[in-house]
Amino acid sequence: MQPSTSKRANSRDLPSLTVSGLSIYRRLLGYARPHWPMFLLGVVGMILFAAVDTGLAWLVKEFLDDAFVERDRRVMTLVPVGILVLFSARGLGDYLSVFAPGWVGRHVIKAISMFQEMNDPPMKTVVGLSNISNGCPKHIRPILNKYFFVMLMNAGLTSAIADAHEMAEAMNEKKLIDDVLAGKKIDDANKMTEITKTVDVIMGNTLYAHSYLEM
Repeated sequence: MQPSTSKRANSRDLPSLTVSGLSIYRRLLGYARPHWPMFLLGVVGMILFAAVDTGLAWLVKEFLDDAFVERDRRVMTLVPVGILVLFSARGLGDYLSVFAPGWVGRHVIKAISMFQEMNDPPMKTVVGLSNISNGCPKHIRPILNKYFFVMLMNAGLTSAIADAHEMAEAMNEKKLIDDVLAGKKIDDANKMTEITKTVDVIMGNTLYAHSYLEM
C-alpha cells in the first residue's frame, strides 16, 4: 500500500476568514437594493420630520423678536402661514417615515414565503422586527411588532432580533391571531378588532394613522 502523499493544509494556504464590517454592510445593502426607492422615501420622511422641529423653534424665535421687539405687523399675518406649512410638512414627513417601512415589511413577508419554496432545505431568515414600527407612538409599537412577528412566523421566519417581552406576548396570542387571519371570529371582540385593524395596516389594506385603532 502506497503511503499517502497528501499533506495537511498549511494554515497559510487557507483563505482568510477575516471580513471587514464595511464588506458585510455592503452585502446587506445588496439585499435591500430592490427596495431602495421606498427605503430612500422613508429616510426623506424622517429627515423632513426632524427638520420641522428645528424650523418650528426658529419660527417661534423670529415671531417673538419681530412681533414684540421690532413690532412688525407683517409677522402677525406671516406666522400663521408659516405654522400651517411647517405642520403640513411635519405630517407628511411623519407619514412617509411610517409608510415606507410598512411597505418594505409587506415585501419581507412575501420574500420569506418565497425563500421557503425556492430552497430545499429552506433558507434561514432573520429580521430586525422593530423596523416595522419606526416612528409610531410608543403604545402602538408593541402591537405592530407582535402581529407582524406572527405573520412572519407563518411565512417561515427562522429568527428575529426583537424584544423578548413582545415575543412572549405574541406567542401567547398566536392562536387568536391565527384564527383571525383565517377569517374566524374570536370571543374577545376588542382583541379581534385590534388584530383585524393592525393586520390591515401591515398589509396596506388601510392607510396607517397613529390613531388607527380608535377609528
